[in-house]
Order: sequence, then C-alpha cells, then structure tokens
Amino acid sequence: MLMSKEKKQLVLQEKVALFILAIFCITLAVVRKKQSDSYPKVEFPDISVYVCGAVIEEKTLKLPYGSKVQDALCRVSLEKDALLERLNFDQKLQNEQILIVPKDKKYFVYVRGCIENSKLLVFEEEPTIEEISLQIGFLP
Repeated sequence: MLMSKEKKQLVLQEKVALFILAIFCITLAVVRKKQSDSYPKVEFPDISVYVCGAVIEEKTLKLPYGSKVQDALCRVSLEKDALLERLNFDQKLQNEQILIVPKDKKYFVYVRGCIENSKLLVFEEEPTIEEISLQIGFLP
C-alpha cells in the first residue's frame, strides 16, 4: 500500500525532528560535561579521632570528613557499662577530636597541652583541680 504524499512528508518531518532532538541532547550532554570538568574538584581530607573511656582498647581512628559519633562507635569495642545515652550519635566529629565514651560511676578527664604526655585520667568521684594536677606532670 502506497503512502500518500502528505503522509510521507509527515514521516520525513518526524524523522528530522527526532534527529534534531538527538543532536540537541548530545550537545547538551557535552556542554554539561565540559562545565563540570571546569570546576575544581574539592576533596575533603580524612579526620583523626581519638576514642577512649568505656572502650576495650583506646585507639585513634581515621574517618572520612563528615563522620559522626555513631561512625566512630561502630569501629571500637565498647565496655558493657558504657553510658551511650549520654552521647549525641548525630554530632559531627572534628579533626583531632577526643571522643570520651562515658562509663557508669566513673569520671574521665583527658589532659593534653603543657604536660609530658597526653593522658586519660579516671576518677571514682568527681575530681577537683588539685586531684587532677597531682596526676599530671607539667613541663618545666
């Protein structure tokens, strides 16, 4: 069955329109690719977080930028009496942060700075400044 001249012309116009649309889509994709390549790529460095307190083994973790407290806790073994309800799991961690996991009936004080070695002090009762200073060695 032969197509009428009008139908042939419509079919031809349809093919031309599809071809133009395809060219447009390809051009748009290439332009967007070039634009995205022109922006500098920003890479965020990993962060280092020291986890101590109610953990089986204190350790320094290397975590991706933007990690939260929950991410650090998933990478350590916790003691049975760790008081996790005192932690904010959604808090974002900072580079070189000290994360102290609280423990029932224990007071933790992490000391660093003008002392020989940074250390975690553990007390049975809430410590005074005098009790803390007795346990740290200040540099001369």
